[in-house]
Amino acid sequence: MSGKIEIIKADSDCRTEAARFLGDPLETHRDYMVWSCPFHAEKTPGAFHVWRDSYHCFSCDAHGDVFDLWQYFTDRTLIDLIKEHGDFSPQEADARRADIAHQVAEARAAMDAERKRQLAKLHESERHILYAENLRNSPAGKILWNQRGITQEWQAFFELGYSENFSYTGKLGRLTTNTLTIPVKAIGGEVLTIRHRLINALDGSRYRPEIAKLGSHPFICDTDLPKSDDLIIVEGEIKAMNVFATYDKSGAQVVGIPSKSMMDKTVRQTRGRNALIIPDPDGAMEILASAKFAGARVFVPPMKIDDFIIENKITKTEFRTMIKQARKQ
Repeated sequence: MSGKIEIIKADSDCRTEAARFLGDPLETHRDYMVWSCPFHAEKTPGAFHVWRDSYHCFSCDAHGDVFDLWQYFTDRTLIDLIKEHGDFSPQEADARRADIAHQVAEARAAMDAERKRQLAKLHESERHILYAENLRNSPAGKILWNQRGITQEWQAFFELGYSENFSYTGKLGRLTTNTLTIPVKAIGGEVLTIRHRLINALDGSRYRPEIAKLGSHPFICDTDLPKSDDLIIVEGEIKAMNVFATYDKSGAQVVGIPSKSMMDKTVRQTRGRNALIIPDPDGAMEILASAKFAGARVFVPPMKIDDFIIENKITKTEFRTMIKQARKQ
């Protein structure tokens, strides 16, 4: 039976099966796709990652293979599933494998086309410009950004914005709230997505995208700087802005990562570069192995870095002195 299980696993793709049960993914990457976790209620969807041969939620730690996925959604026993998926000849297995590969390629092409369509829609609407204009005319919006450590000078630099009556679907249904807006850009300045920081949302949610199908992207503070030998990776966009403004060093780059699950992958990609990692204190232990792999230095603040900078009124000189103490893992 174990041999048949391995054959079925090899011929199956968890991503295809997840799409069958969960619909279109929130994000599509080369090797994995991201959905809202079916095993627990996420405050900010994006932790449930599915690869070809497995899945893992980085929030609730649910994990498994295609059989676990089938059992969860169909409530069938392992024996029943093996009977259902295992009765095929070698020729049928080859055909099934080819069909799965074709389905995956088609789904990926369709999602890529949809992403491009939604991105064009975002660019045509120029929503980030509208939100920035709203902020310039909103004393309340400016105060909210100032409270988060971002002065008007930096609000303009990052093209931050403010939105009134932003509507989104939450755990309590369709909700409306005011938001602070963050245009996330590629090197060169192309807007890839807009993140909304919800203000006092009724369901406790903190972030929502302008358009969900555009996926999540790192927040690059200086989009005119293609590469830097002085790189700082921070967990969170607003934290990255605070670090960038406080560090205030020519030629330095700060990148804010929107989720803990993306943080691990991004840190590993810094291998061979002079990178400094600033995680949230509650996620520091999880990131140390990745930092060691990358040969990166780590600075763990006593509280979230933006709160630490704001509450202690950390100056440029003090900040530079502190991060010099960071050591490689």
